Formats: sequence, structure tokens, C-alpha cells
Amino acid sequence: MIAIEAVRHGSELTVAVRNGSESKVQPVFDCAKKNNIDAKITVVHPEDITGSYDVLVNASPVGMFPHNDDCPVSEDVIANCGFVFDVIYNPERTKIMQIAEKYGIKTCGGMAMLVWQAAVAHEIWNGASYKDDDIAALIADMHRLMEGK
Repeated sequence: MIAIEAVRHGSELTVAVRNGSESKVQPVFDCAKKNNIDAKITVVHPEDITGSYDVLVNASPVGMFPHNDDCPVSEDVIANCGFVFDVIYNPERTKIMQIAEKYGIKTCGGMAMLVWQAAVAHEIWNGASYKDDDIAALIADMHRLMEGK
């Protein structure tokens, strides 16, 4: 979904996939074709990533608890990015984020995304309504809970 939204909004996209998982990118190509989007989409294996990127998104489970020391890409790749977003929320600061921060690169973890997804699902299924301030407070609470675990 993250890759599809990036393409829908005109981003040039490089998707890194593990050997044997290349077909998982097909929905991104299908979305571009269906919506007549002339998108530049490149598929590579993580070890073959080169160049620099505005944004690096880790949408894989690599680096998630209990495998906190795992990182989906090399330090060289991370060092050539302008921003790193990791959808993982546990741990709060994944290895990929720690490496990025070492290079002065701004990062964002997945906690806010998790909380917003839960809130929107609750709105859809239960008719609940939340203010942005309520969600911000809940995100802060979740960060505090994660620190104290």
C-alpha cells in the first residue's frame, strides 16, 4: 500500500525485494497501468541498491522485536537517504533508524501509523470519532509505555 500510494502521488520508486518475492511488486505496476500513471518503478534486491534517495521506507519486518539488531539494507544505502521511515513500532528506534540518526538523517518510526490505523478502524467499525489532539496524546502514551516495558 505504501508503494502504491507513492506511485499514485507521482514518486519515482525503487522497491527492494528478497529473492523469490519479486511478484509481490506486481500490484504496484497494475495500479500504475490502471490509473494511466507513467511511473518509474525499479525492482532490486536489497544488496543491489545503489544511488541516493529522498526517502527510505522499511515496510518489512526486518529489525522488528526480537530481531532488533537486524537491518534490511546496508549502512551505505542508509547514509545516502534524506529521510528514513520505518513502519516498525517495536522497538521504537530500529537499527535502520539508529544508523540514519548517526548520519544526522531524520527518522520516523511506525507508532503513529499504528495508532492512526487503529483509530480509523474504530471509526469505520464502531462509529467512534477522535480529535487529532486525542490521537496525539494516545501516541505519546504508547511511546511512554514502550519505554517502560
